[in-house]
Amino acid sequence: MRILTNRMKINLTYRIWLLASVMTACLSCSDMPDMNIEPPVETDHVYVDIEFSGKVVYVVPAVDETGEPYEETVPIPNIKVSLLNSGTEVYTNSNGIFFIEDKGVDIGQKPDLRFRALFSDVDGHANGGKFIPKTFNEPVEVPIQNKPLQIIDFDVVLDRDYSR
Repeated sequence: MRILTNRMKINLTYRIWLLASVMTACLSCSDMPDMNIEPPVETDHVYVDIEFSGKVVYVVPAVDETGEPYEETVPIPNIKVSLLNSGTEVYTNSNGIFFIEDKGVDIGQKPDLRFRALFSDVDGHANGGKFIPKTFNEPVEVPIQNKPLQIIDFDVVLDRDYSR
């Protein structure tokens, strides 16, 4: 008959305990009721990076040297350009040019993806006259993955506001 040392007893006890733990875990897994846990709800919102630039002008009737009428565009400085999808705002420079670069902008839920922007005159007559605000709510396509939604050279013509 072999005599067990203390070290052998500890090793044997550990192995028995380990085997019992594994068996208990296996048996308890098979007896678990269905928890009916729903996966997290995914939204259909689409988030994109946006590059948006252009020029804001108004139209002035003119006549060329031959007497032919034509329309001349005049840039409007200091027009507030608001990207309504994100709340980002910029102002046109002295040439009527604006540029917005924004990251992670919510452009809506599929299939109705829209780009929304507001152009408004915030300084009254100081920039050459008072102009009527203009809102754009345009449908857009989802850009290629890892590419920004580019709306470049977006020219906007504002009408003068002749009301008091």
